[in-house]
Amino acid sequence: MCSRLDVHRRSSLALAVGATAGQVLVWRDRIIAAFYFSTSGGRTSSVHDAWPRAHQVPYLVSVSDPYDYLSPHHVWPTITVGAQAVARALHVRGVTDMQVIDNSSGRARAVRVRTDQGWRRFPGQLIRKKFKLGSTDFAVRVMTLDDAPARALFGTHVRVGGWLRGLGRARLEMLTDVGWKTVRHVHPGPSGRFTVSVAATRSTELRLAYNDVTGDEVALGVAPRVSVETEGTKLRVMVAPRLPLQVQRLTKRQWRPVARSTGTFDRSLRPGSYRVAILGGGVYVSSVTKPVALHTTQTGP
Repeated sequence: MCSRLDVHRRSSLALAVGATAGQVLVWRDRIIAAFYFSTSGGRTSSVHDAWPRAHQVPYLVSVSDPYDYLSPHHVWPTITVGAQAVARALHVRGVTDMQVIDNSSGRARAVRVRTDQGWRRFPGQLIRKKFKLGSTDFAVRVMTLDDAPARALFGTHVRVGGWLRGLGRARLEMLTDVGWKTVRHVHPGPSGRFTVSVAATRSTELRLAYNDVTGDEVALGVAPRVSVETEGTKLRVMVAPRLPLQVQRLTKRQWRPVARSTGTFDRSLRPGSYRVAILGGGVYVSSVTKPVALHTTQTGP
C-alpha cells in the first residue's frame, strides 16, 4: 500500500519526466555527461577536483546548490578525534595541529599535520577514509594542549601552551575537588599558537574546552617549596605548603629517618649528613632535598 506522500512524489516525478520528454542537454553538439550525486553539502564539486584525470568542461564546475537542504545528509555531525587517535591512524607521533588545504571546489585537497618531526602532508581522500567521513567536504578545528611541566614548584606560575585553529575563544580548565573549573580564557595568535600562565597550587589535570567539546587531559605536577638552612648542628626547614616532612640521616650508607614534623623543623642534631623528604600524598609531588652536613663549630684554644 502506498502512502499519500509516496503517491504525490511519484506523480511529481512523472510530471517532470513528461514535461522534458524528448529534450537533452548538449555541449558542442554532444550530449553532456550528467553525473548523479545524492548530496552536495550546498555546493557541487568540479569534475577535475572529483577525478583529477578527467577533462575539465565548463558545465562540470563547482556551483552553489541551494536545494541540497532537502537531503537528510546535508549537514553531517561533528566528530571529536583525540591527538593520539590521529597519530595512530596516520602512523606519526606527537600530533599538535592540523590544517586543511582546500581545492577549487572548497573541499579538502590535502591536510597538513604537525608532528614532532615537523609538518606532514596527507591527501584529503586518505583522511576521509581513515576517519570514515562522508566525503572530502570537511573542515578541521584544532584544540591541542601541550604537555605541562612534570615538576613545578608550589607558588610559582607555569606557562602552558597549545594550539587553537578554526575556533573562537576556548577555555582552559583545571580539575578541582568539585570538578572542572575554568581558570583562563584562551585567545590564540594568528598562527593558532597560545600561551597562558597558571598558578601552581597543587598537582592536577588541565584540559581545553570549547562549548561542550573537551580536549585531552594533561597532568600538572606541583612539588612543595622547601628551604633548608644549617648552622653548626642546627637544622632549619620550611615547607610550603605545610606538609609532613621527614628528616633523614645517612647511617652505614643508608638514609634512615630520625625526626618528623609538619611544615617547619628547627632543632639541633648530631653531626652528620642529613636530608629532608616530603611525601606529597598524591596532591603534591614527593621530593627529597640535597644532603647537607651538620658539624660542631670549632672555637678558640
